[in-house]
Amino acid sequence: MPPTAETPVKVEGSGGKNQLACPRTCVPTWAVPHAVCSWASPFPSLQDKEQVRQLGFGARPCGRQPFQATWGLIFMLPEHWSRTRHLHSAALPSGSPDFFTLLRSMVRAASLLQRTVHPRGGQTQIGRKASTPENGTWTKQGSVCSADTHQSCPPVMPTGVPWISSSKMVAAGPVNKIVDQCERLQFHSASITRYVAEVLPGKNQRAVSTASAARELVIQRLGVVRSLCESEEQRLLEQVHGEEERAHQSILTQRVHWTEALQKLDAIRTSLVGMLTHLDDLQLIQKEQEIFERTEEAEGILDPQESDKLNFNEKCIRSPLLTQLWVTAVLGSLSGTEDVRIDERTVSPFLQLSDDRRTLTFNAKKSKACADAPERFDHWPNALAATSFQAGLHTWMVNVQNSCAYKVGVALGQLPRKGSGSDSRLGHNTFSWVFSRYDQEFRFSHDGQHEPLGLLRCPTQLGVLLDLQAQELLFYEPASGTVLHAHHVPFSGPLFPVFAVADQTISIIR
Repeated sequence: MPPTAETPVKVEGSGGKNQLACPRTCVPTWAVPHAVCSWASPFPSLQDKEQVRQLGFGARPCGRQPFQATWGLIFMLPEHWSRTRHLHSAALPSGSPDFFTLLRSMVRAASLLQRTVHPRGGQTQIGRKASTPENGTWTKQGSVCSADTHQSCPPVMPTGVPWISSSKMVAAGPVNKIVDQCERLQFHSASITRYVAEVLPGKNQRAVSTASAARELVIQRLGVVRSLCESEEQRLLEQVHGEEERAHQSILTQRVHWTEALQKLDAIRTSLVGMLTHLDDLQLIQKEQEIFERTEEAEGILDPQESDKLNFNEKCIRSPLLTQLWVTAVLGSLSGTEDVRIDERTVSPFLQLSDDRRTLTFNAKKSKACADAPERFDHWPNALAATSFQAGLHTWMVNVQNSCAYKVGVALGQLPRKGSGSDSRLGHNTFSWVFSRYDQEFRFSHDGQHEPLGLLRCPTQLGVLLDLQAQELLFYEPASGTVLHAHHVPFSGPLFPVFAVADQTISIIR
Protein backbone atom coordinates (compact mmCIF):
# COMPACT_ATOMS: atom_id res chain seq x y z
CA MET A 1 0.00 0.00 0.00
CA PRO A 2 1.37 3.41 -0.88
CA PRO A 3 1.87 5.78 2.05
CA THR A 4 -0.94 8.19 2.83
CA ALA A 5 -1.38 11.17 5.11
CA GLU A 6 -1.63 8.75 8.01
CA THR A 7 1.54 6.78 7.23
CA PRO A 8 4.72 7.54 9.12
CA VAL A 9 7.34 9.93 7.88
CA LYS A 10 10.48 8.12 6.78
CA VAL A 11 13.81 9.46 7.99
CA GLU A 12 17.16 8.04 6.89
CA GLY A 13 20.71 8.79 7.84
CA SER A 14 22.48 9.39 11.08
CA GLY A 15 25.43 11.57 10.34
CA GLY A 16 25.40 12.08 6.63
CA LYS A 17 22.54 13.05 4.41
CA ASN A 18 19.18 11.86 5.66
CA GLN A 19 16.11 11.71 3.47
CA LEU A 20 12.73 12.79 4.81
CA ALA A 21 9.96 11.75 2.47
CA CYS A 22 6.63 13.60 2.64
CA PRO A 23 3.33 11.71 2.42
CA ARG A 24 1.17 12.03 -0.67
CA THR A 25 -0.93 14.77 0.85
CA CYS A 26 1.70 16.97 2.44
CA VAL A 27 0.70 19.68 4.90
CA PRO A 28 3.88 21.74 5.21
CA THR A 29 5.16 23.83 2.32
CA TRP A 30 8.44 24.69 3.97
CA ALA A 31 11.78 22.98 3.57
CA VAL A 32 13.83 21.49 6.34
CA PRO A 33 17.09 23.45 6.55
CA HIS A 34 20.41 22.01 5.51
CA ALA A 35 21.80 22.86 8.93
CA VAL A 36 20.28 22.65 12.36
CA CYS A 37 19.69 25.89 14.28
CA SER A 38 18.86 26.32 17.92
CA TRP A 39 18.42 29.43 20.11
CA ALA A 40 18.81 30.25 23.76
CA SER A 41 15.13 31.39 23.95
CA PRO A 42 12.13 31.32 21.61
CA PHE A 43 12.27 35.12 21.31
CA PRO A 44 15.66 36.07 19.87
CA SER A 45 16.97 39.58 19.73
CA LEU A 46 16.80 41.57 16.51
CA GLN A 47 20.48 40.81 15.96
CA ASP A 48 19.89 37.04 16.17
CA LYS A 49 16.92 37.40 13.86
CA GLU A 50 19.10 39.18 11.35
CA GLN A 51 21.73 36.44 11.63
CA VAL A 52 19.13 33.80 10.89
CA ARG A 53 17.91 35.78 7.91
CA GLN A 54 21.48 36.03 6.62
CA LEU A 55 21.99 32.27 7.06
CA GLY A 56 18.75 31.64 5.16
CA PHE A 57 16.31 28.79 4.80
CA GLY A 58 15.38 27.38 1.45
CA ALA A 59 11.68 27.08 0.69
CA ARG A 60 10.74 24.16 -1.54
CA PRO A 61 7.29 22.84 -2.48
CA CYS A 62 6.52 19.69 -0.53
CA GLY A 63 5.64 16.73 -2.75
CA ARG A 64 6.82 13.25 -3.31
CA GLN A 65 10.40 14.31 -3.90
CA PRO A 66 12.30 14.00 -0.65
CA PHE A 67 14.45 16.84 0.64
CA GLN A 68 17.71 16.73 2.50
CA ALA A 69 18.34 17.28 6.20
CA THR A 70 21.30 16.86 8.48
CA TRP A 71 20.49 14.86 11.57
CA GLY A 72 20.66 16.79 14.76
CA LEU A 73 17.26 18.32 15.57
CA ILE A 74 14.27 18.65 13.28
CA PHE A 75 12.07 20.56 15.72
CA MET A 76 12.09 21.53 19.37
CA LEU A 77 9.40 22.04 21.96
CA PRO A 78 9.41 25.15 24.20
CA GLU A 79 11.15 23.41 27.09
CA HIS A 80 14.02 22.49 24.73
CA TRP A 81 14.58 26.07 23.51
CA SER A 82 16.27 27.09 26.71
CA ARG A 83 18.73 24.18 26.60
CA THR A 84 20.69 25.54 23.65
CA ARG A 85 22.48 28.84 23.48
CA HIS A 86 24.23 29.13 20.13
CA LEU A 87 23.54 29.07 16.44
CA HIS A 88 24.90 25.82 14.91
CA SER A 89 26.30 25.66 11.43
CA ALA A 90 26.16 28.41 8.84
CA ALA A 91 25.53 26.55 5.64
CA LEU A 92 21.90 27.61 5.22
CA PRO A 93 20.33 28.30 1.82
CA SER A 94 19.60 31.87 0.82
CA GLY A 95 16.11 33.39 0.81
CA SER A 96 15.17 31.71 4.10
CA PRO A 97 12.26 32.84 6.31
CA ASP A 98 12.82 34.83 9.51
CA PHE A 99 12.90 33.50 13.06
CA PHE A 100 9.19 33.48 13.69
CA THR A 101 8.41 31.80 10.36
CA LEU A 102 10.86 29.03 11.31
CA LEU A 103 9.22 28.62 14.71
CA ARG A 104 5.79 28.27 13.15
CA SER A 105 7.20 25.76 10.69
CA MET A 106 8.62 23.73 13.58
CA VAL A 107 5.24 23.75 15.31
CA ARG A 108 3.52 22.56 12.13
CA ALA A 109 6.19 19.86 11.79
CA ALA A 110 5.42 18.71 15.33
CA SER A 111 1.72 18.53 14.52
CA LEU A 112 2.44 16.52 11.37
CA LEU A 113 4.74 14.10 13.17
CA GLN A 114 2.12 13.61 15.84
CA ARG A 115 -0.25 12.31 13.14
CA THR A 116 2.28 10.20 11.23
CA VAL A 117 4.64 8.42 13.71
CA HIS A 118 3.92 5.24 15.65
CA PRO A 119 2.19 5.69 18.98
CA ARG A 120 3.41 3.54 21.80
CA GLY A 121 2.24 3.68 25.37
CA GLY A 122 0.71 7.16 24.98
CA GLN A 123 3.97 8.57 23.59
CA THR A 124 5.13 9.42 20.11
CA GLN A 125 8.34 8.04 18.65
CA ILE A 126 10.47 9.18 15.76
CA GLY A 127 11.88 6.37 13.59
CA ARG A 128 15.61 6.47 13.13
CA LYS A 129 15.90 4.57 9.91
CA ALA A 130 13.23 3.32 7.55
CA SER A 131 12.75 2.82 3.87
CA THR A 132 9.91 2.29 1.44
CA PRO A 133 10.45 -0.52 -1.10
CA GLU A 134 8.67 -0.62 -4.39
CA ASN A 135 6.41 -3.52 -3.26
CA GLY A 136 4.77 -1.32 -0.63
CA THR A 137 6.34 -2.86 2.48
CA TRP A 138 8.08 -1.06 5.33
CA THR A 139 11.51 -2.15 6.56
CA LYS A 140 13.19 -1.18 9.75
CA GLN A 141 16.80 -2.25 10.47
CA GLY A 142 16.69 -5.35 8.31
CA SER A 143 13.17 -6.50 9.27
CA VAL A 144 10.26 -6.21 6.87
CA CYS A 145 6.68 -5.34 7.81
CA SER A 146 3.82 -4.79 5.43
CA ALA A 147 2.04 -1.48 5.13
CA ASP A 148 -1.10 -3.10 6.52
CA THR A 149 0.66 -4.19 9.70
CA HIS A 150 3.07 -1.30 10.11
CA GLN A 151 1.53 -0.31 13.45
CA SER A 152 3.04 -3.45 15.00
CA CYS A 153 6.51 -2.62 13.89
CA PRO A 154 8.74 -2.04 16.87
CA PRO A 155 9.98 1.52 16.99
CA VAL A 156 13.58 2.48 16.75
CA MET A 157 14.70 5.86 18.11
CA PRO A 158 17.80 7.58 16.81
CA THR A 159 20.49 8.44 19.24
CA GLY A 160 20.01 11.81 20.96
CA VAL A 161 16.37 12.35 19.91
CA PRO A 162 14.06 12.70 22.93
CA TRP A 163 10.71 11.03 23.48
CA ILE A 164 7.81 13.46 23.01
CA SER A 165 4.49 12.98 24.77
CA SER A 166 1.11 13.64 23.13
CA SER A 167 0.30 16.31 25.73
CA LYS A 168 3.36 18.26 24.63
CA MET A 169 2.20 17.98 21.03
CA VAL A 170 -1.12 19.55 22.01
CA ALA A 171 0.79 22.65 23.14
CA ALA A 172 1.64 23.43 19.53
CA GLY A 173 -1.53 25.58 19.14
CA PRO A 174 -0.82 27.99 22.05
CA VAL A 175 2.83 28.11 21.09
CA ASN A 176 1.90 29.17 17.57
CA LYS A 177 -0.30 31.95 18.96
CA ILE A 178 2.49 33.11 21.24
CA VAL A 179 4.90 33.12 18.32
CA ASP A 180 2.45 35.20 16.26
CA GLN A 181 2.03 37.62 19.14
CA CYS A 182 5.78 37.87 19.60
CA GLU A 183 6.19 38.57 15.91
CA ARG A 184 3.61 41.35 16.08
CA LEU A 185 5.37 42.79 19.11
CA GLN A 186 8.68 42.58 17.27
CA PHE A 187 7.24 44.42 14.28
CA HIS A 188 5.59 46.95 16.58
CA SER A 189 8.89 47.57 18.34
CA ALA A 190 10.66 47.93 15.00
CA SER A 191 8.00 50.41 13.88
CA ILE A 192 8.40 52.47 17.06
CA THR A 193 12.18 52.35 16.74
CA ARG A 194 11.97 53.55 13.15
CA TYR A 195 9.51 56.29 14.21
CA VAL A 196 11.84 57.50 16.96
CA ALA A 197 14.95 57.26 14.79
CA GLU A 198 13.58 58.68 11.53
CA VAL A 199 10.19 60.38 11.89
CA LEU A 200 10.71 62.36 15.10
CA PRO A 201 14.01 63.95 14.00
CA GLY A 202 12.32 65.02 10.78
CA LYS A 203 9.38 66.39 12.72
CA ASN A 204 11.72 68.29 15.00
CA GLN A 205 13.60 69.77 12.07
CA ARG A 206 10.36 70.81 10.37
CA ALA A 207 9.06 72.30 13.64
CA VAL A 208 12.24 74.36 14.02
CA SER A 209 12.07 75.61 10.43
CA THR A 210 8.33 76.32 10.66
CA ALA A 211 8.77 78.21 13.94
CA SER A 212 11.56 80.26 12.40
CA ALA A 213 9.38 81.10 9.41
CA ALA A 214 6.45 81.99 11.69
CA ARG A 215 8.71 84.21 13.79
CA GLU A 216 9.92 86.02 10.70
CA LEU A 217 6.31 86.39 9.49
CA VAL A 218 5.21 87.94 12.80
CA ILE A 219 8.14 90.36 12.78
CA GLN A 220 7.48 91.23 9.15
CA ARG A 221 3.76 91.84 9.62
CA LEU A 222 4.21 93.81 12.81
CA GLY A 223 6.87 95.81 11.03
CA VAL A 224 4.41 96.60 8.25
CA VAL A 225 1.73 97.53 10.79
CA ARG A 226 4.21 99.63 12.77
CA SER A 227 5.34 101.38 9.62
CA LEU A 228 1.76 102.00 8.57
CA CYS A 229 0.85 103.28 12.04
CA GLU A 230 3.85 105.64 12.03
CA SER A 231 2.88 106.94 8.60
CA GLU A 232 -0.74 107.38 9.66
CA GLU A 233 0.38 109.08 12.86
CA GLN A 234 2.57 111.49 10.91
CA ARG A 235 -0.23 112.21 8.44
CA LEU A 236 -2.84 112.83 11.15
CA LEU A 237 -0.49 115.01 13.21
CA GLU A 238 0.26 117.08 10.14
CA GLN A 239 -3.46 117.45 9.52
CA VAL A 240 -4.02 118.48 13.13
CA HIS A 241 -1.22 121.02 12.85
CA GLY A 242 -2.59 122.35 9.57
CA GLU A 243 -6.10 122.64 10.97
CA GLU A 244 -4.75 124.40 14.01
CA GLU A 245 -2.87 126.89 11.84
CA ARG A 246 -5.92 127.46 9.69
CA ALA A 247 -8.13 128.15 12.71
CA HIS A 248 -5.48 130.42 14.17
CA GLN A 249 -5.18 132.42 10.97
CA SER A 250 -8.95 132.72 10.75
CA ILE A 251 -9.09 134.04 14.28
CA LEU A 252 -6.32 136.54 13.57
CA THR A 253 -8.09 137.72 10.45
CA GLN A 254 -11.29 138.15 12.36
CA ARG A 255 -9.48 140.02 15.10
CA VAL A 256 -7.97 142.47 12.58
CA HIS A 257 -11.29 142.91 10.83
CA TRP A 258 -13.23 143.61 13.98
CA THR A 259 -10.49 145.86 15.33
CA GLU A 260 -10.78 147.99 12.21
CA ALA A 261 -14.55 147.94 12.53
CA LEU A 262 -14.30 149.17 16.12
CA GLN A 263 -11.97 151.98 15.06
CA LYS A 264 -14.34 152.98 12.29
CA LEU A 265 -17.32 152.94 14.61
CA ASP A 266 -15.42 154.99 17.15
CA ALA A 267 -14.52 157.53 14.43
CA ILE A 268 -18.12 157.77 13.24
CA ARG A 269 -19.42 158.13 16.75
CA THR A 270 -16.80 160.79 17.59
CA SER A 271 -17.68 162.74 14.41
CA LEU A 272 -21.41 162.67 15.12
CA VAL A 273 -20.89 163.73 18.75
CA GLY A 274 -18.71 166.63 17.57
CA MET A 275 -21.38 167.78 15.15
CA LEU A 276 -23.99 167.77 17.85
CA THR A 277 -21.69 169.66 20.17
CA HIS A 278 -20.24 172.35 17.92
CA LEU A 279 -22.88 172.94 15.23
CA ASP A 280 -26.16 174.80 15.52
CA ASP A 281 -29.37 173.68 13.98
CA LEU A 282 -28.75 175.48 10.66
CA GLN A 283 -25.33 173.91 10.35
CA LEU A 284 -26.75 170.51 11.24
CA ILE A 285 -29.23 170.88 8.41
CA GLN A 286 -26.41 171.72 6.09
CA LYS A 287 -24.47 168.67 7.34
CA GLU A 288 -27.50 166.34 6.93
CA GLN A 289 -26.06 164.54 3.94
CA GLU A 290 -22.76 163.92 5.70
CA ILE A 291 -24.54 162.70 8.80
CA PHE A 292 -26.61 160.30 6.69
CA GLU A 293 -23.51 158.90 5.05
CA ARG A 294 -21.76 158.41 8.39
CA THR A 295 -24.83 156.68 9.83
CA GLU A 296 -25.18 154.42 6.82
CA GLU A 297 -21.49 153.49 7.10
CA ALA A 298 -21.92 152.56 10.78
CA GLU A 299 -25.00 150.48 10.02
CA GLY A 300 -22.98 148.58 7.43
CA ILE A 301 -20.80 147.20 10.14
CA LEU A 302 -22.76 144.08 11.19
CA ASP A 303 -22.60 142.19 14.41
CA PRO A 304 -20.13 139.29 14.56
CA GLN A 305 -21.62 135.91 13.59
CA GLU A 306 -20.63 132.41 14.61
CA SER A 307 -18.53 130.73 11.94
CA ASP A 308 -17.18 127.20 11.64
CA LYS A 309 -14.05 128.66 10.14
CA LEU A 310 -13.11 129.92 13.57
CA ASN A 311 -13.40 126.44 15.10
CA PHE A 312 -11.00 123.56 14.99
CA ASN A 313 -12.44 120.91 12.69
CA GLU A 314 -12.21 117.59 14.51
CA LYS A 315 -12.90 115.74 11.29
CA CYS A 316 -9.24 116.14 10.44
CA ILE A 317 -8.45 113.24 12.77
CA ARG A 318 -11.05 110.94 11.22
CA SER A 319 -9.21 107.91 9.98
CA PRO A 320 -10.82 104.56 9.14
CA LEU A 321 -7.49 102.86 9.82
CA LEU A 322 -7.08 104.50 13.21
CA THR A 323 -10.69 103.80 14.14
CA GLN A 324 -10.41 100.15 13.17
CA LEU A 325 -7.16 99.69 15.05
CA TRP A 326 -8.56 101.45 18.08
CA VAL A 327 -11.74 99.37 18.11
CA THR A 328 -9.73 96.18 17.75
CA ALA A 329 -7.48 97.17 20.63
CA VAL A 330 -10.40 98.21 22.83
CA LEU A 331 -12.38 95.04 22.18
CA GLY A 332 -9.29 92.98 22.90
CA SER A 333 -8.59 94.75 26.17
CA LEU A 334 -12.12 94.80 27.57
CA SER A 335 -12.92 92.02 30.01
CA GLY A 336 -16.48 91.71 28.74
CA THR A 337 -19.58 93.53 27.59
CA GLU A 338 -21.99 95.51 29.73
CA ASP A 339 -24.78 93.63 31.49
CA VAL A 340 -27.57 95.46 29.69
CA ARG A 341 -31.16 94.54 30.57
CA ILE A 342 -34.36 96.10 29.31
CA ASP A 343 -36.57 98.19 31.56
CA GLU A 344 -39.91 96.40 31.45
CA ARG A 345 -41.75 99.65 32.25
CA THR A 346 -40.72 101.07 28.84
CA VAL A 347 -41.59 98.06 26.67
CA SER A 348 -44.15 98.77 23.97
CA PRO A 349 -47.39 96.75 24.02
CA PHE A 350 -46.37 95.43 20.59
CA LEU A 351 -43.34 93.74 22.15
CA GLN A 352 -42.98 90.75 24.44
CA LEU A 353 -40.09 90.73 26.93
CA SER A 354 -38.40 87.51 28.01
CA ASP A 355 -37.98 86.50 31.63
CA ASP A 356 -34.28 87.40 31.63
CA ARG A 357 -35.18 90.84 30.18
CA ARG A 358 -32.77 90.43 27.27
CA THR A 359 -35.02 89.32 24.37
CA LEU A 360 -37.71 91.33 22.60
CA THR A 361 -40.28 89.62 20.37
CA PHE A 362 -42.56 91.54 18.05
CA ASN A 363 -46.33 90.97 18.14
CA ALA A 364 -48.52 92.38 15.41
CA LYS A 365 -51.43 92.69 17.84
CA LYS A 366 -51.25 95.16 20.66
CA SER A 367 -51.13 93.45 24.03
CA LYS A 368 -53.79 94.46 26.54
CA ALA A 369 -51.91 92.96 29.47
CA CYS A 370 -49.42 95.82 29.60
CA ALA A 371 -50.50 98.49 32.03
CA ASP A 372 -50.13 102.03 30.79
CA ALA A 373 -47.29 103.96 32.43
CA PRO A 374 -45.52 107.27 31.78
CA GLU A 375 -42.31 105.43 30.84
CA ARG A 376 -43.98 103.05 28.33
CA PHE A 377 -43.93 103.59 24.56
CA ASP A 378 -47.57 103.33 23.52
CA HIS A 379 -47.25 103.30 19.72
CA TRP A 380 -43.79 102.56 18.31
CA PRO A 381 -42.27 99.11 19.14
CA ASN A 382 -39.49 100.61 21.27
CA ALA A 383 -37.85 99.79 24.60
CA LEU A 384 -35.15 101.41 26.72
CA ALA A 385 -32.54 99.73 28.87
CA ALA A 386 -32.65 100.02 32.62
CA THR A 387 -29.04 101.28 32.77
CA SER A 388 -27.70 104.61 31.56
CA PHE A 389 -24.11 105.74 30.92
CA GLN A 390 -22.67 109.15 31.73
CA ALA A 391 -18.90 108.67 31.34
CA GLY A 392 -16.32 106.11 30.30
CA LEU A 393 -16.16 103.42 27.68
CA HIS A 394 -19.02 100.93 27.26
CA THR A 395 -19.92 98.19 24.80
CA TRP A 396 -22.77 95.70 24.35
CA MET A 397 -23.86 93.29 21.63
CA VAL A 398 -27.23 92.34 20.15
CA ASN A 399 -28.19 89.19 18.25
CA VAL A 400 -30.11 90.37 15.16
CA GLN A 401 -29.88 87.36 12.86
CA ASN A 402 -33.60 86.51 13.17
CA SER A 403 -34.96 89.98 12.36
CA CYS A 404 -35.18 91.97 9.14
CA ALA A 405 -36.55 95.14 10.79
CA TYR A 406 -34.88 96.51 13.90
CA LYS A 407 -33.15 99.52 15.45
CA VAL A 408 -30.26 99.54 17.93
CA GLY A 409 -28.57 102.58 19.42
CA VAL A 410 -28.68 105.10 22.27
CA ALA A 411 -31.16 107.71 23.39
CA LEU A 412 -31.44 110.45 25.97
CA GLY A 413 -33.78 110.02 28.89
CA GLN A 414 -35.89 112.94 27.60
CA LEU A 415 -37.05 110.87 24.62
CA PRO A 416 -40.85 111.19 24.41
CA ARG A 417 -42.81 107.95 24.88
CA LYS A 418 -46.34 108.76 23.76
CA GLY A 419 -47.98 109.24 20.40
CA SER A 420 -47.28 108.22 16.81
CA GLY A 421 -45.30 111.31 15.85
CA SER A 422 -41.61 111.60 15.07
CA ASP A 423 -40.84 112.79 18.57
CA SER A 424 -41.12 109.24 19.91
CA ARG A 425 -39.84 107.51 16.78
CA LEU A 426 -36.20 106.38 17.07
CA GLY A 427 -33.84 108.22 14.74
CA HIS A 428 -36.39 110.88 13.82
CA ASN A 429 -35.62 113.30 16.66
CA THR A 430 -32.73 114.95 18.43
CA PHE A 431 -32.93 112.52 21.34
CA SER A 432 -31.88 109.27 19.62
CA TRP A 433 -29.05 107.86 17.50
CA VAL A 434 -29.73 104.43 15.98
CA PHE A 435 -28.45 101.85 13.51
CA SER A 436 -31.45 100.50 11.62
CA ARG A 437 -32.30 97.78 9.14
CA TYR A 438 -35.33 97.51 6.88
CA ASP A 439 -35.13 94.40 4.76
CA GLN A 440 -31.82 94.79 2.87
CA GLU A 441 -31.34 98.51 3.61
CA PHE A 442 -29.03 99.62 6.42
CA ARG A 443 -28.66 103.18 7.62
CA PHE A 444 -27.74 105.43 10.52
CA SER A 445 -30.46 107.81 11.67
CA HIS A 446 -30.51 110.91 13.86
CA ASP A 447 -32.87 113.88 13.94
CA GLY A 448 -34.61 112.74 10.77
CA GLN A 449 -31.32 112.52 8.85
CA HIS A 450 -30.70 109.06 7.39
CA GLU A 451 -27.23 108.05 6.20
CA PRO A 452 -27.24 104.89 4.02
CA LEU A 453 -24.63 102.25 4.89
CA GLY A 454 -23.33 100.04 2.12
CA LEU A 455 -22.85 96.71 3.89
CA LEU A 456 -21.68 93.71 1.89
CA ARG A 457 -23.58 91.24 4.08
CA CYS A 458 -26.21 91.23 6.79
CA PRO A 459 -24.60 91.04 10.21
CA THR A 460 -25.87 88.32 12.54
CA GLN A 461 -24.66 90.26 15.57
CA LEU A 462 -24.38 93.98 16.08
CA GLY A 463 -22.00 95.58 18.57
CA VAL A 464 -22.32 99.06 20.04
CA LEU A 465 -19.26 100.92 21.39
CA LEU A 466 -19.89 104.15 23.27
CA ASP A 467 -16.90 106.34 24.13
CA LEU A 468 -18.24 109.22 26.17
CA GLN A 469 -14.81 110.74 26.70
CA ALA A 470 -14.31 111.14 22.95
CA GLN A 471 -18.06 111.75 22.41
CA GLU A 472 -18.14 108.97 19.85
CA LEU A 473 -20.68 106.25 19.02
CA LEU A 474 -19.57 103.26 16.94
CA PHE A 475 -21.40 100.25 15.53
CA TYR A 476 -19.31 97.19 14.67
CA GLU A 477 -19.58 93.53 13.71
CA PRO A 478 -18.36 91.39 16.64
CA ALA A 479 -17.34 88.42 14.48
CA SER A 480 -14.73 90.37 12.51
CA GLY A 481 -14.38 93.57 14.54
CA THR A 482 -15.24 95.59 11.42
CA VAL A 483 -16.53 99.09 12.13
CA LEU A 484 -19.85 99.55 10.33
CA HIS A 485 -20.36 103.20 11.24
CA ALA A 486 -18.85 105.85 13.52
CA HIS A 487 -20.62 109.00 14.68
CA HIS A 488 -19.03 111.94 16.53
CA VAL A 489 -21.36 114.23 18.40
CA PRO A 490 -21.38 115.94 21.82
CA PHE A 491 -23.98 114.27 24.00
CA SER A 492 -25.88 116.50 26.38
CA GLY A 493 -26.83 113.98 29.04
CA PRO A 494 -26.91 110.36 30.20
CA LEU A 495 -27.48 107.86 27.39
CA PHE A 496 -29.66 104.75 27.54
CA PRO A 497 -29.28 101.78 25.19
CA VAL A 498 -32.42 101.73 23.06
CA PHE A 499 -34.01 98.98 20.94
CA ALA A 500 -36.83 98.57 18.46
CA VAL A 501 -38.00 95.49 16.54
CA ALA A 502 -40.78 95.06 13.97
CA ASP A 503 -39.95 91.53 12.80
CA GLN A 504 -39.25 88.37 14.79
CA THR A 505 -36.88 88.81 17.75
CA ILE A 506 -33.63 90.47 18.84
CA SER A 507 -31.63 89.51 21.93
CA ILE A 508 -28.96 91.22 24.01
CA ILE A 509 -25.87 88.99 24.21
CA ARG A 510 -24.19 88.59 27.56
